Amino acid sequence: MKNEFLGGIIDKKIEFSQQINWNSPNENLFLANDESQILGAMKLRYLVYEHEGYLTWNQSKNSIVFLSKEIPEPFNIPGLLFDEYEQNSVTLNYLKKNQIVGSIRMSFNVGTGLPFQETYDFSRITEKYNTVELTRQVIHPEHRGGKLIWPAFYQGIYRLSQDNDIQVVMATIKESHYKLYKKFGGMNLEANLGNIYGLDENHLMLSWHIEKISRFFRRAILRIGAANQHC
Repeated sequence: MKNEFLGGIIDKKIEFSQQINWNSPNENLFLANDESQILGAMKLRYLVYEHEGYLTWNQSKNSIVFLSKEIPEPFNIPGLLFDEYEQNSVTLNYLKKNQIVGSIRMSFNVGTGLPFQETYDFSRITEKYNTVELTRQVIHPEHRGGKLIWPAFYQGIYRLSQDNDIQVVMATIKESHYKLYKKFGGMNLEANLGNIYGLDENHLMLSWHIEKISRFFRRAILRIGAANQHC
């Protein structure tokens, strides 16, 4: 039953991804649009969050605990991290030597809506702008010293947004990262969410207005992220 359910989720994600305009100049950045790339992203999320201590396996209950909450059936599959938002999301994977070493998800405001809408009401944004939300940003622990993966993600997010008439990108970040993201231009602080994940650090909800990118973003992100890399 779980495998049938997962297969259905993957099929819907592939169908949704095929509707998205995607044209990246970075040969290492891919829009996940087949079963292998989608499963690879789900496996990498699980590996990274387990490594960080955000995710554990409860042996007595045979369940995954992610950020202190049990993953409900039928999403409770050891080694994979996914949810109902996959079917209205696209995933960008960064490959190095044919291995997925980084991944990030963009959820669209259709179908099941955006993940943050379960808890927060930013309808003043979502009703006015074509909005997506970033979630599940992960980089393999062995590749975090590299300087190309993170810029490539945001180069890809920017170009995908431009090509699909997306006006605002919502994201939850650690407060300690705010100074860097603010340099992107068009980055508004919408709310201080506090220590919502129990990780001893405040998190912030940001809205990024794509048309207002800064010179820093053009110079440091678009130029670096767009560079063809041979890995």
